[in-house]
Amino acid sequence: MFILFGLDSKISDTFAGENGWCTHCNNSIRWHYYKQTNWFSLFFIPVIPFQKKFYKACPICKQTIEIYQQEFGHFKSNHL
Repeated sequence: MFILFGLDSKISDTFAGENGWCTHCNNSIRWHYYKQTNWFSLFFIPVIPFQKKFYKACPICKQTIEIYQQEFGHFKSNHL
């Protein structure tokens, strides 16, 4: 019997949030928010999510900052 398993990462819930200042590239920007979910996969099919991370990213220099789920939810509810 042959079983294929592995890990996969999916990005979802992307949206543009509030205006801000990127400390990395020193530009005035509109932060982009997204959620990354890591999955355990079986035969290349995502089966079990085991980790969720939330990020905001600068659209110019691509600097990414990990944020808390509450902050992500706050900006998602206010900016959609």
